[in-house]
Amino acid sequence: MGPSGSGKTTLLSLLGCLLRPDAGSVFIGGSEVSRLSAIEQTRMRRHIGFIFQAFRLFQALPALENVLVSADISGCRHRYVQIAKQLLADLGLAKKAALKPDELSGGEKQRVAIGRALLLNPSIILADEPTASLDAAASMQISQILRSLAVEQRRTVVVVSHDHRWNQFAHRTILLENGHPVGDRRNIQCEERHFEYSLV
Repeated sequence: MGPSGSGKTTLLSLLGCLLRPDAGSVFIGGSEVSRLSAIEQTRMRRHIGFIFQAFRLFQALPALENVLVSADISGCRHRYVQIAKQLLADLGLAKKAALKPDELSGGEKQRVAIGRALLLNPSIILADEPTASLDAAASMQISQILRSLAVEQRRTVVVVSHDHRWNQFAHRTILLENGHPVGDRRNIQCEERHFEYSLV
């Protein structure tokens, strides 16, 4: 967490192998990312699901096809069609699979984006201001979905946000200012519930 310009998105890009650090190291699964080749970094990114603030859905594609984009890029679409349908159903969008983004609400678009991020079964989910453009009800729903991914499916979920409502869902909150960590808080309630969360 932190104000605009504090380095939250830059940190997420470093964790997601989209940027190389000028100093220091980023380790994922025991591998130092900056020492990997471009091809190895691409392979590493297959274990990471990205959820963007602005959804980044293709306006000409219906919800199901938007979820399948990563499978299309990987050349393995046929293996994931049923998985994509099930993801939409799990996210409460089974009846919206054929609708295009302009026919969906903000919360529904974000759930499509979450489905796309989960399609290839990544162990790490990186979310950049996933509720910034949503109303309170949709924000709560998305927050609960992401927390469920961490608690029930044991995935690492890293959210960057300036919205303090995330405090109730996070096991650990790191505060950033001017690109530097200035605080590190743990949510005792989450720890009492054995909520396992490991920051990359």
